[in-house]
Amino acid sequence: MTLREKHQKGKFTITVELDPPKSSSAQKVFDQAARLKGKVDAINIADSPMSKMRMSPISFILFVTTQ
Repeated sequence: MTLREKHQKGKFTITVELDPPKSSSAQKVFDQAARLKGKVDAINIADSPMSKMRMSPISFILFVTTQ
């Protein structure tokens, strides 16, 4: 069931926000995302949190979804 379908049915959903890594090494955040699999309904990847340069959130989510 998609997040939209859950919301339309009035079901409780859990979402989590992850920050993209500060460097090209994303293993720490990959590990965090892996621990969340099956426990949350959606993961939001922040876009330049606190105005600091980080890995592109689009690139990061591509890596996360293909793992």
